Amino acid sequence: MKHNLSLLVGAALLGLASGAVAATAVTDPVGYVTATINPAIGLKADSFIAPALVNKTEFSGVTTAAAVGTVNLAFAGSVPAGLTGAYYLEVTQGPQAGWWSDVVSSTATGVVISDLVPATATGNLTVAIRKHTTLNTYFGAGNAANLDSGTTLEEADEVQFLNPATAKVTAYFYASAADTGDAATAGWYTGAGEPAGDVVIQPGVAVRVRHKLATELKLVHVGHVKTTPTQVDLLAGD
Repeated sequence: MKHNLSLLVGAALLGLASGAVAATAVTDPVGYVTATINPAIGLKADSFIAPALVNKTEFSGVTTAAAVGTVNLAFAGSVPAGLTGAYYLEVTQGPQAGWWSDVVSSTATGVVISDLVPATATGNLTVAIRKHTTLNTYFGAGNAANLDSGTTLEEADEVQFLNPATAKVTAYFYASAADTGDAATAGWYTGAGEPAGDVVIQPGVAVRVRHKLATELKLVHVGHVKTTPTQVDLLAGD
């Protein structure tokens, strides 16, 4: 599998600090990654790909107090209010750089996350908040890679998530308007037939595409280049 990473001309990393609110507006470099989806030999071919790019930074700043062992993070201000689990908060500096947790809720001066900040974190935390990547934003709400569609996992190509924290595989497929008979119902689905376009592809979750036709496909993902580390879960065993 070949990946091509190209930065758009003129992309730059820009940090504008505001001492009054201890927050930073950040523009990450923008680029794209082209992933190859292998043609089937026989009944299928598996390709392992991953969203290497991220969504833009919605907020970055420093907590006003040490946050070890808590899910409640306080800031001086300017946090986007009303954030939900569609977003995640990531530590960008210090011993726990790359550690992340889903956002539960937010106000203008605080963020509640779903996991306790690790005991190995030190002092006030420097963080960034971004929106999660989803099936719709990575593979396209309109099936950008032109994967084989259908009304079941058996008929269509499969997009499988390999979750290292749970050691489980979940599979999804795309149903086109021709498959469903209604353009309004075209989209991504679970194996049980539930809509799945907004299903999150969490950082560190590998993606396996099981392609069933003898055609090579390309998936182009446009996004922001993250210049800080990312922590991922590693599960013992196979």
